[in-house]
Amino acid sequence: MQNSYSIIRTFTGRIKNMICQNDRNLLFRSLQKMDKIYTDGDTVLKNAIETTFIYSLDNCTAFCSQEYRKAIFSHISANLQKVYSRQIYSHGI
Repeated sequence: MQNSYSIIRTFTGRIKNMICQNDRNLLFRSLQKMDKIYTDGDTVLKNAIETTFIYSLDNCTAFCSQEYRKAIFSHISANLQKVYSRQIYSHGI
């Protein structure tokens, strides 16, 4: 179980670096890979992605231009975008 979280934490860190370095090709492929892991993963992997990757998205994209942020989010699957929206809007409740 802890292994799933550490893998996703490491992958999230790499994605954050790609965002900072504007490495779009690798970034967009990595976002697709994250979605595939989420889609095919078990409950533990899904939870790891929701609590680690999704939770860090705002932090990762805080200093991006609006255009770049939109490009990043356009490469995140509808499923993960729903999870993101649910997480963001549930904090205000």
